[in-house]
Amino acid sequence: MTPARNMICLVTILLLASCTRSPSHRLTWREYWEILAITDSGTVLEARVGAGNTGLLRGQGEVWFTLFPPMESPLMLHRSTAGVWRSRTGDELRLAYDRIEMQQEQWVFSLREDEAHMDATLVLAATPLPVNATNDQHRGVPPTVLREGQRQWTVGVPIPLASLSGAWSSQAEGDVLRGTGVALRRAGDTWPGKVPRVSLYVMDATWSVGMESLGMSPSIVERIHQRPLGTENPETRALTWFASSKDGLQVGRSISIRRDLDRAFFDFSPDIPITVTMETDQDFLSMDPWENLLFFEKWTARALGASRRRTMRRGMALVEGAGEPRRARAILLESGPSGD
Repeated sequence: MTPARNMICLVTILLLASCTRSPSHRLTWREYWEILAITDSGTVLEARVGAGNTGLLRGQGEVWFTLFPPMESPLMLHRSTAGVWRSRTGDELRLAYDRIEMQQEQWVFSLREDEAHMDATLVLAATPLPVNATNDQHRGVPPTVLREGQRQWTVGVPIPLASLSGAWSSQAEGDVLRGTGVALRRAGDTWPGKVPRVSLYVMDATWSVGMESLGMSPSIVERIHQRPLGTENPETRALTWFASSKDGLQVGRSISIRRDLDRAFFDFSPDIPITVTMETDQDFLSMDPWENLLFFEKWTARALGASRRRTMRRGMALVEGAGEPRRARAILLESGPSGD
């Protein structure tokens, strides 16, 4: 056998062996703590710290910092380390000088990159939500396990509505950051890009709408998934929410998606009686979900059927069904097999 085939056989054996273990011990397991925001100027910001087993080392740490401004070139920084330090109380992840910390009612992210002479500090402060049946203790959207076959992806939104403040600097560049955002905790053992995922976030100062789905292709004309909260379904594939500083928090898991080149339509009923129509900008940001892997690891991953496609799009969204129609900036994240 050729060396390439030997490598594929070895990785396949390891993957099959890992399937018999718990999801957090599988070779495709990853966990992220993330701040996703839109600034007052329309820049999309993504800051996340995480760990995973996809590289050579189990528990390898990663930090990502992305700024995607309108009409300008994006700024992206990614770094991997041998491991990630986790506090005993479980409220902080740290990679060298980079960290993300869950404090009471706020998240703090800080980054320092000596080679790029870059520093960034972000504070995401939660907007208080009225107590209701879903948000009885101000804990945000509880973690929900999305399943597709033997794979799973857990999504929680500890802060579904927040104000963002911070700043970043890199040599002669820099800026003050103000806007709105959400705090996310995601973990799972799905192959990046192999199992389709679609995420939508619409953000305003006093309300936000969000959706996470697994196994629903982002490029087909229409794919419907409507499973009310009261039904038993082992293949839950969507998590939806609507957060308002006036009306509180609503959480569901039903979604209908229609998608074309420059527009996406989302129907959250029957769980949440709202619809979202998003018009996407022409430019988009394409990212490599396998950035933490070495050359031969990326080659092996592609040989096993995983793609390298993750796109971030921004635009404006119209939300209808929650009182008067509302318009706000929105983020659409899509990943799926190559060729979709």
